[in-house]
Amino acid sequence: MPIDWLVRYWEAKAELTLPFLAGRATAMQLVFGNQVVYRRHDKDGSFIHIDSREELLQWARGHCYSFHPHLEDDILYFILDIDRRYEALPFALVQAAAQEMAN
Repeated sequence: MPIDWLVRYWEAKAELTLPFLAGRATAMQLVFGNQVVYRRHDKDGSFIHIDSREELLQWARGHCYSFHPHLEDDILYFILDIDRRYEALPFALVQAAAQEMAN
């Protein structure tokens, strides 16, 4: 069963998050009660790619708390979690952090 607040959170952040995910393999942190699962492969064994709002929200309904896009194939990840407690911070800070990681 989806967690309503989690789905609403990613609905609100989808358009800001998608530019960081599109075109990259992505690992995800899924949380089920006290159990945390990291997943980066789809059912067919391929890397997970999230290129649309619908795909992002599908994973949100599956208990995805955070997305971890690859910076390079099989080597580097960066954690993308726009914390709902800090919504007052400008998104430019997330963009600056992502640019530093890419550099």
